[in-house]
Amino acid sequence: AEDGIRNSSVIGVQTCALPILVEMLEGQRDQAVAQAAALFRANKELEKRIEELETAAKKAEDENC
Repeated sequence: AEDGIRNSSVIGVQTCALPILVEMLEGQRDQAVAQAAALFRANKELEKRIEELETAAKKAEDENC
């Protein structure tokens, strides 16, 4: 066999699986990038909401003093 494996139960020749692996990894990369972008947006939204709550708390504190 071209990959160096010698086994009497193997028939045929194994072809290179690299193109399949590359396609699989590209799909995983695209998915990971999309997930990272979604997490980045969610984080920015949370940071904005925290800032709004801190501002409201400070305003309420100032009004009670």
